[in-house]
Amino acid sequence: MLVKQVFCRFGVPKRLLSDLRIEFQGQLFQEMCKRLEIDHVRTTAYEPRTNGQVERFHKTLNSMFGKVVSNHQRDWDVRLPYTMAAYRASRHFLTKFTPNMLVLARENRAPADLVIGPVKGEEGRYDSYDDYVYEQQSRFRSAHQFAMEHLGTAAERRKEVYDTKVRSVQFKVGQWVWYLVPRKLIGRYPKWTKNYQGSYLLVRTIPPCDYQIQRNRRSMPDGAR
Repeated sequence: MLVKQVFCRFGVPKRLLSDLRIEFQGQLFQEMCKRLEIDHVRTTAYEPRTNGQVERFHKTLNSMFGKVVSNHQRDWDVRLPYTMAAYRASRHFLTKFTPNMLVLARENRAPADLVIGPVKGEEGRYDSYDDYVYEQQSRFRSAHQFAMEHLGTAAERRKEVYDTKVRSVQFKVGQWVWYLVPRKLIGRYPKWTKNYQGSYLLVRTIPPCDYQIQRNRRSMPDGAR
């Protein structure tokens, strides 16, 4: 499947990074890497940060799934193609380009384009195949160069974002809050489950870090949360 669906479409990579799952350590996979001259490197055990870009994408994908799958979560495979289409059409805040543009050198047509108008970049007409190829190459080079310039500051920006989130949060009586209920339900993936309930009215502070909440102004207060 990897050869037919990925390598035959996008070419053979020089290096392939995988985790330590058994399917990547077998003789068949190793023979494939040897025959195609692929440098197979492995992540460190129990260190997902080794493959940080993929792990960050999984976090984004799980966040998107949590908003579109049904409560029973059995329709995730039906939602996957459309969720990925939305992701590929979304501009990345670091590269300033969508995945579609960086991979295809164009934006994919969406149903909204029938109302809004043609996709940007499709208005051009070319007198020959050579002109079209040259234009595509120019788009790739300029887009990739622009993306690399922005990715050069990614580590510093991620640190700034992390530092801004590390702060204490103080709640006040009379404030409406969400109640975190990290339940694990049988047959449901926890990252797709809605873990917050509410909103609730905060009615009392119990030092040092507990609070009492109630569903609305007329209901009886719940226990300390």
